[in-house]
Parts: sequence; structure tokens; C-alpha cells
Amino acid sequence: MDKPNISLCLIVRNELKNLKKNLSPLLKEFPEVIAVDTGSTDGTREYLYTLPKHVRVINFTWTDDFSAARNQYIKAASCEWIYWMDSDEYVDPSYVSILKDCSKKGKDTAWAYKFGPWMSFSHTKLFPNIPGIRYIMRCHEQIRPSLIKAGVTKILFFPDPFKIINPSYHRIPDKSVLRNIKLLKLDIEEKPEYLMAYVYLANSYCHLAEYDNAIATLEKCLSQKLHKPSSEDLSAQRCAARTKQLITLQKKLHEKAERGENLTREELDTLVRLTQQDPYRG
Repeated sequence: MDKPNISLCLIVRNELKNLKKNLSPLLKEFPEVIAVDTGSTDGTREYLYTLPKHVRVINFTWTDDFSAARNQYIKAASCEWIYWMDSDEYVDPSYVSILKDCSKKGKDTAWAYKFGPWMSFSHTKLFPNIPGIRYIMRCHEQIRPSLIKAGVTKILFFPDPFKIINPSYHRIPDKSVLRNIKLLKLDIEEKPEYLMAYVYLANSYCHLAEYDNAIATLEKCLSQKLHKPSSEDLSAQRCAARTKQLITLQKKLHEKAERGENLTREELDTLVRLTQQDPYRG
């Protein structure tokens, strides 16, 4: 099989074990692999330098900004398409043919993956390498706004049987949540117009069962007065409204559970409906 015209990109830090398990099987499937190392001390960087010549290593000083790190691989990528992966996620090498087929659909299209039916958000994983694209936000970084401005008008889900296995999306350590809260607060302080930052911050608070902080954060998002709001702004505010409903129900569920009570059937139906929606594809 001819290799797809896709750069496989990732940012790493102290991921030696995961890279050996997840990246190694994919090396021969891509013509270019770009790894942005943000300060590994466990041998990750040294391991990357032992890999074939088409693996490029970029050493980048961490600046509390995931977008800044990801934008390094966008600058360096030479293929017509970019597919990014986390070091702790596994993709069966046979699925690379699906990525290749997707890349043939045209550069007005990008491709997203949703990690299971209970995830509120999907990630845009495969996108054309065209001028003007860049990630924004320090945390839960977003590529879609710049894709839309660059003329990528369709975001589609990967077809079956494409699947990503990533244990991180089922169990997020509290230390990672606390880090995310710090970075999202910085995002909101520096760029209050990034409305999705409020939604992600609320979800982080919810992870720690800080429901009142979560709801207050979403109310700030919904109270933003926007001059000529974009479609992304409107999508973010719809997402904020639905997330507020969901977290309000989660708070009620938590309080009822502490009292030994159950949600009503109507509340349960609403909870299921809200958790299955994907109002914004990040």
C-alpha cells in the first residue's frame, strides 16, 4: 500500500513506554512523523532520535500552552494532510487506509472522532495542511475555528470501523484537571472571546464535583454580549446552555444520592439526551 500524504504529529513529554507501544507500529505507515518534545526526562527524546529518518523531533520549551506546542508541528509538517495522536492512544495500523481514503474527499473537509457515546465533545483529528490554520486556547486546544476561516466547511466523523483506544478519556487524574483549570482561567483572562474555554472550565469543575463553580462559569459565558457573533460563537453558547442543563442535573443527582433518593424518569431521560448530544466538535 502506498503511504498516505499525511504527516503523523504529536506532542510528548515523558511518554517513553507509550511511544514504544503506540507509535512504533505506525512508523512505517506514514511518510512523515513529527514529535514535539516539551521537556522529557525519561529517555523519550533519546528514543525518538533512534527512530527512522522520516521521524522528526522538535525540542520545544513548555510555556503552559498546548496550542503553542501543537502549532510547532503545523509549521514543520510538509505533507498535504495532518493527523495528530496522543502518545497514550492506540490506532490499529490497518486503519491508516481509512485515513488515506478520507484525505481523498477534498480539502474542504476535516475529520473528527468521538470517544464513545457518552462524550460531549469530539476531536478534529485529520485536517488539510493549508495556509492560515493554527490552534487556539492554552488547554483543550481548538483547530476548527481556523479551519473554517481557511475554507474547510465540513467536519465529518471517521467511518466505521475506525477506532481509537485511549484510556485517558475514561479516567482523568485530578492533577490533570487542576492543571486544566489553571490554563483555562488564563485563557479566559487573556482571550475572553474564546467561549469554549468557559465550557471546558465548567466541565473541569464538574469533574471535581464543584457544581456551583461550573454553573457560575457557564452563566458568565451565556452573559457575554457579542458583536457580530460567528457561527462558532453561537455553537459555543448553545453548548454552554446544554452543558448548564446537564451539570444542573448532575448536581441534583449528587444531592439526591447523598439523601438516598433517585432522579425522576423525566430527569433521567433528559440526562441521557444531553449526554448523547455533540453540540460542538472541537
